[in-house]
Amino acid sequence: MTKLIRICLLLATTVTINAQVNFEVKHLAILEKIAFTTSYKTIKGFMKDNNYNFQEEIDNEITLKNDDFLKVIYLEFKGPIGNSIMVCYKVSDKTFLLVVNQIASLNTVFCEIELEEENFIINLENENGKSWSKSFYNYQIVTDKSDEKTHNLIFLSPSHPEFIK
Repeated sequence: MTKLIRICLLLATTVTINAQVNFEVKHLAILEKIAFTTSYKTIKGFMKDNNYNFQEEIDNEITLKNDDFLKVIYLEFKGPIGNSIMVCYKVSDKTFLLVVNQIASLNTVFCEIELEEENFIINLENENGKSWSKSFYNYQIVTDKSDEKTHNLIFLSPSHPEFIK
């Protein structure tokens, strides 16, 4: 009986660690679904099923803190309401690094309200945005307000070199 209780507690902890929030704000919800349920092989089909059109695949590099470079691939998709989503993977092993949703600046307010309601805390804040995290949530969320009309909503993977927790 003790073994069964331990196994149940272990499973409950595992589920909690990898649990999705299931956001209600659509801009957060689509990013969470991408981060938790897709891979490099499945992202195009998933985005098509959600009415996003594939635009292009872009090879690029991310500069690391030690001035080294990480080769990455960005996949860009155009949404039904004019927004665009970019998903980034490492070239070497197609590991998911981040997903960015470019949204109208007004929508950032609703995203931040939901993050607060879901008990996310602000790790870093400056005039251009905020970095949010929550215990037992795999992803760092960034609300970037560097442009007046459009803002970037970003999910950073723990695999991303800039991940902060």
